[in-house]
Amino acid sequence: MTIDLTNIKDNQFLELAKFHKENFDVDKITSSAAELKYLNNLKNFLSDNLNDPTEGFVAYLVSQIYDGIKTKSTLEKFSPIIKKGFNQFITERVNEKLSAALNTSVETKTIDESEELSENTPNNGIITTPEELEAFTVFKVASKDFIDPSRLYYRDTKSYFGILIDDNNRKWVFRFYQKATKNLIEIRDAGTFEIDTTIDIALYQNEIKQAIENHK
Repeated sequence: MTIDLTNIKDNQFLELAKFHKENFDVDKITSSAAELKYLNNLKNFLSDNLNDPTEGFVAYLVSQIYDGIKTKSTLEKFSPIIKKGFNQFITERVNEKLSAALNTSVETKTIDESEELSENTPNNGIITTPEELEAFTVFKVASKDFIDPSRLYYRDTKSYFGILIDDNNRKWVFRFYQKATKNLIEIRDAGTFEIDTTIDIALYQNEIKQAIENHK
């Protein structure tokens, strides 16, 4: 087991706890080490085949979904389909998780944050929409590994809905533009992107991470 103490993952805290003197058990640690080894090997295998499916991997999956003869040309035809299917499956699972998070938190956040906005800033004809608050929630979920969510604030203007670090205008990292025919997001230092729904913001996690690291 290899653990980077400067970047400990959630699932590694329980493993580290087993090494505490009050919990130390050689047999349990040995068993955990073996399990972690195989889990890491499995994750590496899946990651490799997600990016570039091997012929053997494609052949196995094709045998589960296709009744015809598995010729080399058949496997070549299915290879991009399998890669696309994997990516769609992962995206759908991420969207399900984010949707669940939004369903449990957006209603409360809408009340609390709208009250805070009305108390601290003049309205000026600006109405913060549910979609903008959803964008804020998705952004916080997508960036939770890079920054404490309590450091993130939003500012709504007539032109865009912005997200700032430490409520500082100079530390803006994200802007959401609601247009009549399309929605756009601007991630600082990365550019502007068109999205279908606010959940799509999570697809730009790498760009969000870089913006936060550059300006926090």
